[in-house]
Amino acid sequence: MCFIVVSKTILIAGGTGLIGNDLSSCFTTKGYTVKLLSRKPTDTLKQRYNWNIEQGTIDERALENVSAVINLAGANILGGKWTESRKKILRDSRIRSSRLLVNRLNEGNHQVEHFIQASAVGYFGDDGATEKYEDSPPGDDFMAQLCVDWEAQAHRIKEPVKSSVLRIGLYLSKEGGVYGTISKISRFYIASAFGNGKQLNNYTHRDEFCNLVHHIIEGNIEAGIYNAVGAEPFTFNRLVKAIANSVNAKVFLPNIPKFLVSLVLGEASAVLLNSHNVKSTKMGKLDLYQFKNLEDALENL
Repeated sequence: MCFIVVSKTILIAGGTGLIGNDLSSCFTTKGYTVKLLSRKPTDTLKQRYNWNIEQGTIDERALENVSAVINLAGANILGGKWTESRKKILRDSRIRSSRLLVNRLNEGNHQVEHFIQASAVGYFGDDGATEKYEDSPPGDDFMAQLCVDWEAQAHRIKEPVKSSVLRIGLYLSKEGGVYGTISKISRFYIASAFGNGKQLNNYTHRDEFCNLVHHIIEGNIEAGIYNAVGAEPFTFNRLVKAIANSVNAKVFLPNIPKFLVSLVLGEASAVLLNSHNVKSTKMGKLDLYQFKNLEDALENL
């Protein structure tokens, strides 16, 4: 991949998480200045700027010279059972953070040209084997409604700022996430899929994701909604076996039964058991794919 040295500055909210760290590294390599919004006190030497979602405040220095804001903020979806209090945390950490950023950008007095909002393929609900594209309707479960409300904040952006929404799948990075977890336990031959393992999903590879965000920021492609997923969906059985193979291991154990997953995680088990046959019309038409399938993407890691 060819890296172009530029002088643009981007601001990332939720930049200390797995995806945020990958984007920071990627764009720093490309020559961008990367600023981070953090709950920690402002440290200009580290390009870290404080924001307080509860109080609705953002250090004004965070937006100085910034041309694009990327919002990845949100509590861990699998951080525990979806009790009513946990659901409130999941919603507030996404909706309130997005609202704060959008409200501030709508006030003007900045140089931001583009607001990029993260979302998830959970937008479509448990869709079975039905193919879902950018213009497909949302589901009706908790995760789907959360994504609908999350995305709605980005749609409130006023011109001249453009907005884009990126629906993320199972994020693939060697630094952690699903790949990091399954690859580690695979080395001990204890990796296993969930339920019948036939539920469909799609990946979001760190390099393809960075490339998509880069093209949006540079104006090479139109602003809008993108299913930021790979070229080919896969079953969970295939995912576990492919990751095990990538570390020269095998899968010997039977799948973890659905009732056990539900017992441990409750309603949150939907993240592991729901089927998301999500594809991207736009990624294909714009020739943004670097990998032809799951195995190709894992080999790159």
